Amino acid sequence: MERQHRHNLLVQENHDEEAREMFAMELSGHLTREVFPGTRCLFDGRIAPAFQRQHQRAPNRTETRRALLQQPYYQMWSSLKRTDQEILFDSVGETVDRQREDLTARGKRPPRKAGGTLRLDPAIKPPRYLTAVDIHCMPGNYTADLGGDDVSAGAIFDRGLFLYGRGGLGPQSDDMGASVCAWLKKAHPGFVPKDILDMGCSIGGNTLPFARLFPKAKIHAIDVGTGILRYGHARAEELGVAIHFSQQDAEHTSFAAESVDLIVSHLLGHETSLAGYKNIMRECFRLLRPGGMMVHTETEWSTESDPFNQSVLDWETHYNGEPFKTKLDTLDNIGVAVDAGFSKERVFMESAPSLRAGTKYYQGRWAIFGATK
Repeated sequence: MERQHRHNLLVQENHDEEAREMFAMELSGHLTREVFPGTRCLFDGRIAPAFQRQHQRAPNRTETRRALLQQPYYQMWSSLKRTDQEILFDSVGETVDRQREDLTARGKRPPRKAGGTLRLDPAIKPPRYLTAVDIHCMPGNYTADLGGDDVSAGAIFDRGLFLYGRGGLGPQSDDMGASVCAWLKKAHPGFVPKDILDMGCSIGGNTLPFARLFPKAKIHAIDVGTGILRYGHARAEELGVAIHFSQQDAEHTSFAAESVDLIVSHLLGHETSLAGYKNIMRECFRLLRPGGMMVHTETEWSTESDPFNQSVLDWETHYNGEPFKTKLDTLDNIGVAVDAGFSKERVFMESAPSLRAGTKYYQGRWAIFGATK
């Protein structure tokens, strides 16, 4: 596995802290490679045949999940997977907490100035879908703020995401943004936006590839969390990329109507709600100039038809703090876009091949949902 790109704000582990991180990461790999296949054997050899005999049909995703939950082996795998996720974030969180004052000081003094900005707004209140659960079991979620110039939420997210993906997103955890940029360059070679907005940017990892692809564009990145925005701003400055970060709710932003050429997001949708998601689509339509484009990226699950694989997706929904994930992957996105104002003929569903050959993500590609105005 490649090492994570070292920058001024990346948390520095001591020997024991790094050992705990590696244990959590290797346990995750062991559960995936050695333990999880047994749950497929349970489904194929016991659950599906028994259900077929009783009901004269195959089980659907919900029936599959409920049947699996009755199996001790599946219970063991599920419990270990959830526990390992908690161990990973607890390990990173304790390391960040030990260095919190130093990280805060470093966040205020990035070693390089790229010309980006940071604007925070205390009036912004995170929506309930981001405060009711700890998404991915990350303590405090993306919205945690311990006061002052705290950057701990960003520090936990940065290191935690890299470990959770086992480095599969690259040294800067930017494979999603980089892969979409490559897709844009190939699919829309004449499209050169002047103003770009990244919704739900977190620390801006996937924002930076767009700034590099379109160096003359003005790049805005918004999120509701203060700690991740402070961290993201300092990180981008050090990496030499001018990004304009601001604390805003993607459902209702402060940008003027028809002021943006390209709107992007990366895994934003499945961490919202149905009402919130529809509001975001309406906001995208309001913000885009005629001829502008929105490109929202998720993991490639919506085409899955195998009920066992669908039940794996449902595990994330029920046990990994992602309550909207199943709903989003079964949603009529084209209908949502049309309701938001987009013409049906201008809505598209595409796939962007991952630039990382060893990515852990489903089928090595990212799902794109978008539209042009």
